[in-house]
Amino acid sequence: DKEFSFRTQHIFGSDSLYSTFNSVDGTVDRLGYYAYFNHRQTDGFRQANSDVDLFAGSLKLVLDADRDSRWVFNFDGYEEEHGEPGGLSLTAGPNYTVDRAATTRFFDRFRLERYFASLGWERDFSENTALTVTGWGGYYSRFSKRQRGGGFGTLPEGAAAASNTIELRSEERRVGKECRSR
Repeated sequence: DKEFSFRTQHIFGSDSLYSTFNSVDGTVDRLGYYAYFNHRQTDGFRQANSDVDLFAGSLKLVLDADRDSRWVFNFDGYEEEHGEPGGLSLTAGPNYTVDRAATTRFFDRFRLERYFASLGWERDFSENTALTVTGWGGYYSRFSKRQRGGGFGTLPEGAAAASNTIELRSEERRVGKECRSR
């Protein structure tokens, strides 16, 4: 039941690693809140294309409407982009036992964006009976680029190696509702 609490953590490491997690929470009168932000980035340990850049955050607000009911709002956001340096084989091509930092895919990329919000109303009727009604919606986008030519643990070769397979999946909204009771 503190009005304000804050936490922060910062980590530095090899391969330009930086990671931070920060959060705030508290309760002011009838309103409780919790929020966090997380960021992580690194160049990765592979020869190339193993970088990572991630951002994530969340906000939750709980407003007591009266003694037995409350409104609950949630928002979650997540973005990441990273390279995909490819698999390594134990027998052919770039070999894991020889060089675990080798890269077989220099241009493969992956990106994900996800944002969702929900609003719910909760009501306690008794110690054993409760009702929750929730509505939610959001946005989702997934992008990947893969170099053609070659297979797992092998370097791209041939005419196909000069081209990519690109996939983009995006949904601008997903709206739903849910009603639960116990």
